[in-house]
Amino acid sequence: MQPAQERRHAGTTLHAAPMERRIARARLLMEGALRRGARANLTDVAAATGFSSDAHMTTAFGRVLGNDSERMDANNRQPFTP
Repeated sequence: MQPAQERRHAGTTLHAAPMERRIARARLLMEGALRRGARANLTDVAAATGFSSDAHMTTAFGRVLGNDSERMDANNRQPFTP
């Protein structure tokens, strides 16, 4: 099945759906740390959610949410809303 056919059939590509789940999980881990008053270690979050590095996770955040994980952690320690 071609990528255009995948999108028409499922509303997303085969790669996008798991990536969005990984980003959602990473976001939950970071927001949980913020609620506890701690800073999330991006390397640990990336490893726990299946990214090869924190840089890979940050790039994926930008693509999926239009924001990045570093900004989420740095903006007054408040989670962002996409």
